[in-house]
Amino acid sequence: MTVMSIAIGQPKPGRTEDVLEMSRSAKKLIERHGGKNIRTSTAVVSSAAFGSVVNTAEFDDLEAYGTFFDAIWADDELLSILGEIQGANSPYATFGANVVTEVPLGRKRGPNGLIAVAFVSAPAPGRYQAAIELNNKAAELFEARGARNCRLFSQLASGVQPDVLISAMEFDNMRAYGRAMDGFLADPTGQAMAEQIQSSDAPVRMITSDVFREIAG
Repeated sequence: MTVMSIAIGQPKPGRTEDVLEMSRSAKKLIERHGGKNIRTSTAVVSSAAFGSVVNTAEFDDLEAYGTFFDAIWADDELLSILGEIQGANSPYATFGANVVTEVPLGRKRGPNGLIAVAFVSAPAPGRYQAAIELNNKAAELFEARGARNCRLFSQLASGVQPDVLISAMEFDNMRAYGRAMDGFLADPTGQAMAEQIQSSDAPVRMITSDVFREIAG
């Protein structure tokens, strides 16, 4: 059961490069404590999240994440970075830090894509399994049009949004994403799915959809 840690913040004007440098420094330390597939991205098509910087790291399971979390508070270098983030001279304002667990869909994984698209939704009461099935069907349609790494996550600590699902998929570039969306919206099956999501008996209620571009390795 893959676990992903997500930290989101908004760079202050003129401080984006400082934020990225902090992310690069933190990546080495996170890897040292078991983090995998560590990535830094920015929201490029969004409303409230536009321009925010998102740092993600993956762990094999919750115990591995817990081991990492405990290690943070014994690592002076990481504590120093956390102190900078929370200090008065921090280069960005933190929005939040979430932990999500992957819902297995049995789909193939491929190389990371430069563009990642995330859809946040809330399953309707009693429709959790239907929501998962809908996400799986959507993944099939988009994978046929070039998407890869179609994954689904459930929030472990969700604050005011319990039972939220996060559906993600990746593309080589924005052109590939646009081509996939064009194909999806022109396909009768895709049109029917879009209508289903907007209907009164939809298994999910859409909350947000955002497009991210990876910006730091």
